[in-house]
Amino acid sequence: MAKRRYGQILGVWLGSLLAIYLMGSVSARFHLPELTRELLIEVFMVIFIVGVNRYGVHGHLYWRPDVSVREQLRVNTFPLFIIGLGLLTSWVAPWSARTGYAIGLAALAGLVAVFEETLFRGIILGSLLTGLSQQRHGVLWAVGLSSLLFSLSHAINLTHQSAAVTAVQVLGTFAMGLLLAVSYLQTRSLIWPMAFHALFDFSGFLRLGLTTGANPQTPLAVELVSVGVAGCWALCLLRPNQQRRVLARFMTEKNTQTTGKGV
Repeated sequence: MAKRRYGQILGVWLGSLLAIYLMGSVSARFHLPELTRELLIEVFMVIFIVGVNRYGVHGHLYWRPDVSVREQLRVNTFPLFIIGLGLLTSWVAPWSARTGYAIGLAALAGLVAVFEETLFRGIILGSLLTGLSQQRHGVLWAVGLSSLLFSLSHAINLTHQSAAVTAVQVLGTFAMGLLLAVSYLQTRSLIWPMAFHALFDFSGFLRLGLTTGANPQTPLAVELVSVGVAGCWALCLLRPNQQRRVLARFMTEKNTQTTGKGV
C-alpha cells in the first residue's frame, strides 16, 4: 500500500510536469502573446489537475477553515508579513504595466496558485500526511517532502533561464512551500495558501515580468537564510503536540468519510 501511494504521488507529480512541458511546446507553435499563452497553459493545468484528482487519485481537499478567524490570522502572521512586504515593494518599484495587463497578470497568478496548491498542498501533502501518519515526526516529513517536490518542479525553468537564477528560485520556492504547507495544516483550508501563492506570484510578475522566475540579483545566501527562517517557523508551529493535533483533524475526517468541510 505504501509503495502504491508513493508511486501515485510521483506519477501525479511527473505527469503534471510533463503536461506543463507539452502545453508549453504546443502553445509556442501558435506565436501567441506571452501573457495569453501563459493564461491558456494555466487554464489547461487547472482543468488537468482537477480531473486527475476527481477521476484518478481522489485526494481529500479541504476548503472551509476549522479554526477561528483569530487563530487563522495568528498562524499566518509571518506569511502575511512576507506577502505585504512583497506587494509594497512591487507598488513602490517603477513598473509600466497597463491596467488591463495588470488584471491579466492577477488572473495568471490566481490560476497558477489554484493549480499548484491543489497539486502540492492538497494532493501531495495530503497523501504524504496519510502515508506517514504512523511515523515519528511524520507531519514534518510530509511538509518537507511536499515542499521539496514543489521546489524541484521549478527546475523546469532551466529551459529559459540560467542555472544560477533557477537555483535561487528553487531555494526560494522551498522556503515558500514550507510556509504554505504550515498554513494549510494549521487552518485546514486551501484558501489561505492559494491566496498567499497568488499574491506572491502577482507581486513577482509586477517586479520581474513573466519570463524571470527569480530576481537575478538575489544572492544564493539570501535564499539559504530564507529557507532557515521558514524552517524555524514550521518547527515552531508544528511542535509535537501540534503535529498530533494536525493528524487528528485531517485523519478523522478522512477515516469517517464525512462530507461538508472536506471536498
